[in-house]
Amino acid sequence: MKLHWPIMALALLLSLIQTLPARADFESARLSYVEADFGTALAEFTPLARRGDPKAQYYLGEMYRKGEGLTPDPAQAYAWYFKAAESGYGPAQLNVGAMLALGLGTERNYDDAYYWLIISGIWTDGATTRAALAGLAGVASILSKEEKTAIRQSAAEAWHSQ
Repeated sequence: MKLHWPIMALALLLSLIQTLPARADFESARLSYVEADFGTALAEFTPLARRGDPKAQYYLGEMYRKGEGLTPDPAQAYAWYFKAAESGYGPAQLNVGAMLALGLGTERNYDDAYYWLIISGIWTDGATTRAALAGLAGVASILSKEEKTAIRQSAAEAWHSQ
């Protein structure tokens, strides 16, 4: 049994070390983005986003929406935001809700917009929550009471399943 402990400790150490570069890569990409070095940020965010990093997916959505370092592409922005939103990243959920409400990069869908804005409001705080609540107010005025009730129930079920 004593012979296995060093091997297990080494395996654990190696697995921890393997997670460090991804975190460092994200911070490097984020720094490039903040410094407006969009070519570098795009090159660094893209592989992270493809591997499922929701923050990298969100930043790619931002870059496509704003046209930072590439041609603006609302459909690509929506696609990256949606991937991040599905992973539970609140700011992306807010953007998905807003884009659905506006029909930007996707078909306008007030039911889905209301859903994502509720989810965003649940999982965030501060300015993101305030923006989600403001968006909810606008979308709520378009939906019927029955539609809002059904969507709130669906959002509550999603929230409780987390």
